[in-house]
Amino acid sequence: MPGETDYERAILWAAIEGYPALWELVGELQGLGLAADEAQAQARQLTVRLVKEGALSFGVRRADSEDARPVSTAHVDTLLTDPVNWRIPAWTEEVLCVEATDEGQRRYDSLAAS
Repeated sequence: MPGETDYERAILWAAIEGYPALWELVGELQGLGLAADEAQAQARQLTVRLVKEGALSFGVRRADSEDARPVSTAHVDTLLTDPVNWRIPAWTEEVLCVEATDEGQRRYDSLAAS
């Protein structure tokens, strides 16, 4: 059964591959077998930790675009507890997304090697 390391690796990989919206991170963890509520709780917890540790940065983009604008991580707890940021948006709405930093890439590489 997958564990927290697998969940962290899945979130980091998604953030390396593109600019996933928060709701997409939930889907990544559901793909590892977590129920929706548990996947959202794990995604939220891991995303907060990874942002605070410098492995992820935040951006805002339209749901139908990959062009993200940076967002300050100063209010990460507030942004991540707002349920609107975790729902599947209309295609033209703005979504909060994440991107892996250099530290996130290093962390992913380390997890993938173990």
